[in-house]
Amino acid sequence: MKYGTRELNGASCKVLKPTALPQHMHKDIREITKVEVPAELRRRGLATALMESVCREADKFKMVLILTVEPFGDGTMSREELAEWYATTFNFHELPGSPGLMARMFSIYIKRPLSQAIEEVSA
Repeated sequence: MKYGTRELNGASCKVLKPTALPQHMHKDIREITKVEVPAELRRRGLATALMESVCREADKFKMVLILTVEPFGDGTMSREELAEWYATTFNFHELPGSPGLMARMFSIYIKRPLSQAIEEVSA
């Protein structure tokens, strides 16, 4: 998974080398920073779609993702709301002893809509 900026319809984030971690861990871990959506585009699902794309890419390369929960700007979610969003939507978990630092292991399955899963089971 390459380092750099990811963009989707005005939303953006950075995928970086996890500089706070030892060098030998850099090949398996990426840090997500600056998840941003312009104020006029918020609450349209852009950050969700962007993060889904980044998580799919991480899964493809079997990468662990880390991030620090940091609200920014007026009218954004609180730190608690953001942590809940990352946890419930993307399966990030807060690291014990490190408030605001969250990590996500790669997934070995593809999430499907429930209706599709039911159809496949019923077939």
